Amino acid sequence: MLTLNAHLFLDLMDALSALERTTAEMHKRLADMLVENGVEQTAAQNILMGWPVEGEAVQYQTMMRDALKGFSLEEWEPILGDLERQCALLQLKFSISQINRIRTMAGMESTSAGFAVAFGELRRRIMEEIKDRVFVSVAPETQKYIADKNPFGDEVRDRFLDRSEDMEACGECLGVGLPTACVFHLMRIMEAAVCDLASRLKTTVNPKDTWGLILQPIDAAIDALPHGKNASNKELAKHEAFSEAAAYLRHVKNAWRNNVMHPKRTYTTQEAQDIFDGTKTFLQSLIKLPRR
Repeated sequence: MLTLNAHLFLDLMDALSALERTTAEMHKRLADMLVENGVEQTAAQNILMGWPVEGEAVQYQTMMRDALKGFSLEEWEPILGDLERQCALLQLKFSISQINRIRTMAGMESTSAGFAVAFGELRRRIMEEIKDRVFVSVAPETQKYIADKNPFGDEVRDRFLDRSEDMEACGECLGVGLPTACVFHLMRIMEAAVCDLASRLKTTVNPKDTWGLILQPIDAAIDALPHGKNASNKELAKHEAFSEAAAYLRHVKNAWRNNVMHPKRTYTTQEAQDIFDGTKTFLQSLIKLPRR
């Protein structure tokens, strides 16, 4: 999923405007140079436009082209580079091709008028490519879910690598206002997580069963762990950690609003948010569990 901030468009337009301002400044400086050297107005216009000239004007045309090369190489590349980065983020491939064409022109005998036309074509391409795109506006309070590609933390992701795509996708769905889709991704994550918890307790569960049937063997396995007055501190800590994980699992069950670990027909944003938060807490509690 391509994520963009609104300032990207402003940066793109600012860079394009800076390029056009630089072009205008270049044209004026070249015109002033010709006037200072006594070139008459008609000949100066022909030189700037790249039209044929005769007599002494030929040397000024060569002078202008040399000055133009130095000007473009020194002052355009930073702006062109900035434009190219912005276009790359927006995947504007035809605009990038035009930027590279302008770079090629900078090393050739081009005219100020030729560059002006090339920059005009660049603006046209950018506007045409942007016009055919659809952009989604995301509310400030949900932007964090899209920006965070690893919403449950590195340890959780590393523990459940085969669910890393679901971890990223559930946040994106929540961020763009697709709560039911978010819960579907959370379901895939929870299926793996519940089986992981059962495995640590040396029992088995079927994540397709009802919540009651899932919790029953987990609770029984936890209750079988030493935790009475004769248990060691290590055993008590282990029992407490697993009991805490089971409690967090129940929080997810309650937020799920369904008797099985499968999404109901639809979920509101708040319901998906509750399941997301509960799942995150449960997953992070699994990381803290002692090894067998």
